[in-house]
Amino acid sequence: MTSLRWCAIALSVLALGACTNERLVFVNRQFNPPPDSVNGFLGYFDEATKQTTCGNCHVEHQGEWKLTKHAEAWANLQALAQPADKSSCVGCHSVSANGNLAPDPSGYNLVQSSAYHDVQCENCHGPGFDHVSVPDAGNGPLASIAVDTTKDPATASAVGTCAACHQDTHHPFWEEWRQSIHANRGRHADEAECQECHTGQGALKAWGVTSAYKGSEDPITAANALGITCAVCHDPHDATNTAQLRYPLETTSREENLCMKCHYRRTEPLAMDSTRALSPGGSNSPHAPQGAVVVGDVGYQNPNYVDPVLLNVAKSASHGNLAKNPKLCAGCHLFPFSTKNDAGVTVNVTGHLFRPIPCYGPDNLPTDSIKNCAYVPAERSFKACAVSGCHLGENEPAGLLAVVRGRIQSLTAALLVNSNLTVGSGASGIDTLDSGILPAILRNTWSQKGTLNNLSLLANGAFLLGDSIINLDATTVTGKLAVGNTLVIGTTEYTVTADVTAATNKLNGVHIAPPLAAPLADNAKATVFYMAPLLAGDRRITPLDGAEFNVRTFGENAAGDFVIASGNTDRSHTVHNPFLAEALLRANIEELTDLYGSQPWFPVISAKARGILAGPVGATGSVPFPRPAGRRVASR
Repeated sequence: MTSLRWCAIALSVLALGACTNERLVFVNRQFNPPPDSVNGFLGYFDEATKQTTCGNCHVEHQGEWKLTKHAEAWANLQALAQPADKSSCVGCHSVSANGNLAPDPSGYNLVQSSAYHDVQCENCHGPGFDHVSVPDAGNGPLASIAVDTTKDPATASAVGTCAACHQDTHHPFWEEWRQSIHANRGRHADEAECQECHTGQGALKAWGVTSAYKGSEDPITAANALGITCAVCHDPHDATNTAQLRYPLETTSREENLCMKCHYRRTEPLAMDSTRALSPGGSNSPHAPQGAVVVGDVGYQNPNYVDPVLLNVAKSASHGNLAKNPKLCAGCHLFPFSTKNDAGVTVNVTGHLFRPIPCYGPDNLPTDSIKNCAYVPAERSFKACAVSGCHLGENEPAGLLAVVRGRIQSLTAALLVNSNLTVGSGASGIDTLDSGILPAILRNTWSQKGTLNNLSLLANGAFLLGDSIINLDATTVTGKLAVGNTLVIGTTEYTVTADVTAATNKLNGVHIAPPLAAPLADNAKATVFYMAPLLAGDRRITPLDGAEFNVRTFGENAAGDFVIASGNTDRSHTVHNPFLAEALLRANIEELTDLYGSQPWFPVISAKARGILAGPVGATGSVPFPRPAGRRVASR
């Protein structure tokens, strides 16, 4: 192809306006014709300056790409002492079939030309010759943000985009990522309000990414939804941030921190109305507040019981301290290291499981398991903790984790133990069979909306569809079911329309509205939901509401779960900021003890919890817990 033809093409690009909003530095330049039979690849326009042929028009991307490690891929490979024979490596360090679906052999693998050194535009976008020949949007080689999301262990490798090269023992990014929750394709993809965090396409849209990619204009459906793939977090064209991330890691700003773009939800109790049990944003439902926990911006913080000085210390003395942990979330969740598998082969671990202390699998490599192993260095990797500058070796943080989990378990157990384990993590998670301060208060402080001591009732007899009067009973039930109380039977909510007082453990003649939506069998469960305010009106957060929120944010039971039936395994987030967690839970117990501790029904707090309450926050010698003069200490 003649130079005149290439000049004409360049001018036609200008005439078509293909370089809108980009500096027109390519005017009057000719395009180098590619070597013959290279399947349409163009490679470098000027190897000395690393000017790609694509960069003649896409100036902005060209300038950004030159600053990435991809632009030095060939030189970095040659600088390695090993392997001596680098022929098996050049496919990922040059323009080739790797990274796209072009036929093989192609590019460098075919002609061995230096024009195809480095990981250039065409590695991801595919051959650009057709687009340069007819430069319009219709034949632009769009890249894909998809990678193989298969979790089948039998799948040996992935092709296309990032995964084609970023795999195998050398750098098993893809293998680890596909085991992670980020690879979960299309979770909640059919729920529009969830798509910005649960789908890759939704995240890019929410973040204002305007670069087109394959399928970028398609509506998100359960069928085409992608997980959080490589190109969602990493910007292929821009090396401004560490690891070419779209947003930095080294900031406590929820608007700028990459992880907190999603992992920062429902950080504090919301005002609720009378539909407490159904309120999606209510205090009973913290949703992924990890980022907020790390930086200390979460939970119910009563200023009368948590000293601001203590809060500031709690925030800065834990994992949210930029001086000690500059990468914040990634400092623990994305820690790379090398290990040896059972065969003695050195394997690189990239951290893309996103597990801060992952379990070791049968091959002595981290797995995606959350909690199916002991919290000891022999079964988990504590390497990220050991290099933080805060902890010495792996044994120390493992021991401290055991201590802090025990302290938090004791405090949450004083507030709430889901004793019967028959309900999930919603508002129905507290019932009369549970133990702790919160259920006791619910059973005994119904104010103007009744005095019923038992919130778990059973149908006394069978009732028909459309009945509006039913009978209820329980093994033990006393007090009054009052107008305005809410019953949930099955999945339907009913409102009590007339007062009824229990007699001989029975509530006969309970008037409800609407009428029964389905027949009610004898002994079918009817749950009474707490609705009455404790200290204020219905649309106010009470101390009880705040305590419940904190328990659900930080709580763990002795098995490491908060509510076993809900499958909420090891996600209490306590370890993200143990000082803050302990301070807030202690304040909850202090406040509720002050309000209700003189009541005969107030539960006895365990000796271990009382010991924690009487000492400093955290380990010996750490921040003392402020206790104003005259305040009641939770001593029962």
